[in-house]
Amino acid sequence: MPPRRYQDTFFTEEQVKILAMRAKGMGVDEIAKELGISRTSVYSVLRSALTIVRKAKNTLNLYAKLMKEILVSIPRNTSLNDVVSMVLREADLHDVRLQLRSSDILLLIIKDAPECIDINKLELLCDLNLVISYDGLLKATVRSR
Repeated sequence: MPPRRYQDTFFTEEQVKILAMRAKGMGVDEIAKELGISRTSVYSVLRSALTIVRKAKNTLNLYAKLMKEILVSIPRNTSLNDVVSMVLREADLHDVRLQLRSSDILLLIIKDAPECIDINKLELLCDLNLVISYDGLLKATVRSR
């Protein structure tokens, strides 16, 4: 009989139990003693759990890449520095390496939507959509004026 899965996950109940014990700071020796299994068994369970995590992460990354683009909606009155931070954070979340530096992101916004920049306050006057492609390119479109 295959091991029972924990709730709606890829982990087995044993993996969850051992991961929880490790998260509480217990060492492999302590876990093995408490569960009445060998240290080798504990390491084996941990290794298989980490394999599941790695494969899940790879699956999510592939799924995101198949979705083609990442939309970043920026509301008006956002400072230009915050716009750059938002774009960089979103690219990082999706493991996309941008082909632009921070200054390039600002120049792209100024070029593509000059009417949306308050140059004195250094903030947006319009709602803006920025689209990050998985090859690291960026484009800007105005949502409303």
